[in-house]
Amino acid sequence: MKKNADRKVTRSKQELVVRSFFGLFFLALAIAILVLSTPANRMGSLSAALIISSLGADELISLRLQRRSLLSRIGSLP
Repeated sequence: MKKNADRKVTRSKQELVVRSFFGLFFLALAIAILVLSTPANRMGSLSAALIISSLGADELISLRLQRRSLLSRIGSLP
């Protein structure tokens, strides 16, 4: 990720592919959580799927709007 003189962020094609993959992966993971949940753990699965899908959707939306996503703002975690 590089910044030009006019403050626009330029990204490589590889970064765009990786970020779109992670966004789609998180959305697919949220769907899988909902499909595989049982009635006994439905509320926990619903909340986990909501959080994961919101992260995936934010990744795809921020990619489209050319801004940093929430996941990139967190930084490296221990």
